[in-house]
Parts: sequence; structure tokens; C-alpha cells
Amino acid sequence: MSSPLPLRTARMAPQLLIHGCCRCPTTNARIRVENAADNTVFDDSDANFKIQGNFTMVSPNGGEAWVVGSSHNITWNWGGTIPSVKLTYSTDSGANYSNVISASTANGAGSSGTANYAWTVPDAISSTLRVKIEDPNDASVMTHRMLISKSAAILP
Repeated sequence: MSSPLPLRTARMAPQLLIHGCCRCPTTNARIRVENAADNTVFDDSDANFKIQGNFTMVSPNGGEAWVVGSSHNITWNWGGTIPSVKLTYSTDSGANYSNVISASTANGAGSSGTANYAWTVPDAISSTLRVKIEDPNDASVMTHRMLISKSAAILP
């Protein structure tokens, strides 16, 4: 258990202390609510629960037409302590994400922020290409968006 975090609520006269896990994300979270004036009055969670981070894709955000060989940032917002991310792409509308962009790239420090990865668009021309960002330690924490890659047009 971490140090108690004091919480005041207007509906209750005594101050409450809430003890919980500060190592997030976790699958073993429990909470204890305790009367600050009488530590014999408390209740604990009945079972473990999961606290997980999250991602929101910023770019690509759908409908882009990125040219093969060009460089673009894959950009995402994140919440929760997730030190690294796995980046993959699919050419079949997300049925399979077997194409690895980066198995592990830095996500950032702290509990939330914005991160990006400079990606050189591969020669995988598709109207169903999707990029996926996920926590390499918890595949349920992920997001994906569609983009369209195309070859460069040669003008006369």
C-alpha cells in the first residue's frame, strides 16, 4: 500500500483516508477507505481490479494519403504510466497487425502527455492500411486509425 491520500467530502463529517496502489497501470489494485479519526473503521475492496492507461491517436486520424517513402509523425496522446509503446500497421483493415513499425519506442514520462514517432511510409500501398499503438505489456490498451498510402505521381 502507498501512503494514504487524504480526501475530504462535504457529506461526511470525519475526514476519510483512501489507501491505494500508486504503481499504475496494474491488475492488482485495491482500495481501502478509512476514517482518519478512527483507523479501526475501514473497508477494503472485495477483489482486485485493473487500472490501465489509454491512448488517443492524433495522427494519422483517418483519410490521410501518405506517399510511399515520405516521412510522417505518428502522434498520440496517452494517460497512465506506460513507458514504451509498440507500433504496428495492418494492410487488411485491422484483421492482422503483423507489420511492426517499432517493437518498443519511448512513450514519455509522467502520467500523461503527447508522443510521436517519425515513420517512413513503406511500400505497402493499400486503401485499408491502419496504424496501431499499444502497450507492449497489455495488448488491451491500444488504439488504431486508418490512413491511405499511395505512390507518388510522376508529372510530365
